[in-house]
Amino acid sequence: MNKSQIEAVANTNAFLNNTDLPIIEDRILQVQVKNVYGKPVVYPANENAEFFAAIAGTKTLSTLVLSYARRLGFDIKQVEAYQLAVVQ
Repeated sequence: MNKSQIEAVANTNAFLNNTDLPIIEDRILQVQVKNVYGKPVVYPANENAEFFAAIAGTKTLSTLVLSYARRLGFDIKQVEAYQLAVVQ
């Protein structure tokens, strides 16, 4: 394992050992799709999505992870990356 893989495993272990993790009741993954160097990248936007990213050991969600989540019964909802404040 290289250094980044070891750090990813350590971060995942710390996340999973957190006793304050909520029980997953709603099976919805909220994601934000951002354009990074001309390619769409999917970022988690709620705790459920962050949980799947932690399991994968990444900060983003691949199409493979999203397809596994869907097979486990999770709905995937895209939310806006930025919300503008109300202009008066």
